[in-house]
Amino acid sequence: MKDGVIARLYTTDKVYLDFDPAVPCVIAGKFGFVPSEEFRDMMVHCLGLYKEQMKKFPALGWIANLNQANVYDPVDTKWMIEHWNPAAVEAGMKYIAFVEPESNFVKTSVDRYTKHSVLSGGLIINNFNDVELAKTWLRSQLFTE
Repeated sequence: MKDGVIARLYTTDKVYLDFDPAVPCVIAGKFGFVPSEEFRDMMVHCLGLYKEQMKKFPALGWIANLNQANVYDPVDTKWMIEHWNPAAVEAGMKYIAFVEPESNFVKTSVDRYTKHSVLSGGLIINNFNDVELAKTWLRSQLFTE
């Protein structure tokens, strides 16, 4: 993989996971509504791909690009906080950047997730209007530790 070339690591008709070595970060994107089982399976699978990239890039961020997502089940938000977050922190994740969704329903879910995730510790989360701003923030965080 060449430096600066974004690679697609995973894709379905509802989600994708890209890797940008220039930051470095993974970029998880979601389109529309994803049923709970598919969403959770995808998040576990993507965390495995994140762990693989951590072997090559020990300073690695995560971008959740939700600008095209339109709804999250509150049960899935709770699952993320209680199950996925601890696994992500254990994998070495520290920084998450959200690209703001257009949907107010998703914004409410992101706000709830962020509030509970920051309170429980281990993750530093910030929100942005676009992917490039999220990448800039991640670079500043990853390389000032």
